[in-house]
Amino acid sequence: MSSLVQYKEISRVSSAVAAGALGGIININALTIPLKSGDDIWIRTPRGESIRFQITGDAPIGTTAIRVDISASYPGITSTLSGIPVNSAVMLPDVSTALLARTSYQYQTFTGSISAGTSQNWISGGQYGVTYHTWNRDSGDTGITVGSSTMTILKQYQHAGIRVPYDCTLIGFSGAGRNNNGNRQFAGGLFVGTPDWGATGSITPTLRAYAAANFSPGTAYTNRPVKVEDLTRSFEISAGDVIYPAIKSLSGTNDTIQLTFNLVLKTIKA
Repeated sequence: MSSLVQYKEISRVSSAVAAGALGGIININALTIPLKSGDDIWIRTPRGESIRFQITGDAPIGTTAIRVDISASYPGITSTLSGIPVNSAVMLPDVSTALLARTSYQYQTFTGSISAGTSQNWISGGQYGVTYHTWNRDSGDTGITVGSSTMTILKQYQHAGIRVPYDCTLIGFSGAGRNNNGNRQFAGGLFVGTPDWGATGSITPTLRAYAAANFSPGTAYTNRPVKVEDLTRSFEISAGDVIYPAIKSLSGTNDTIQLTFNLVLKTIKA
């Protein structure tokens, strides 16, 4: 059984196109992914029509006008029906060669060591951030639901994360850790939010990736390497937002826990 193709929006039409046009220039908002001559795109109108075009000239990131030929695109629609209105979505299939060939994975590795306490709270890097291995900022929060659980960060610690310079997609993390004290499980998570820049407010970034430790195919956690991995996410992060990694115990024992994260982001090739 075939699955539905998912589409990724890469721009919006900024000037209407008259009915019956077979090619020419379509004005759009600045592209977020580069296109090459010969690529096929879909334009989906607010009326629910989907029209397939072929790009006839290279269009780098930031391009605001694309040259197209509708007759060169299989199955070959002979007109643009009743025209293309402003704000129609410019789309690529998520599985298209054009999209896959122009994305890449980026990685960042860091290690945190915590004294877990007895409350199962999330603990993250203090004033020196994630690259200083002793993490000691207790958030007071325990939630483990991706997409809704949050972690409170006071103003003096909001700098202590990973600020992303460009729009990207969070895939998750691949990690390895150990419980230094006993046969008890622990977990890692990635929270994403926007600092209260230059102000005094607290923020509550949201959990966007989560994994509990897994000792399989072994038999225990005690002072042994275990896997901690969540590579199942596809969360869009805006340029300037900050990723806050954190570690927590899943028991009520004050264990010493170390976890090495390998952060995974998907970015667009220029």
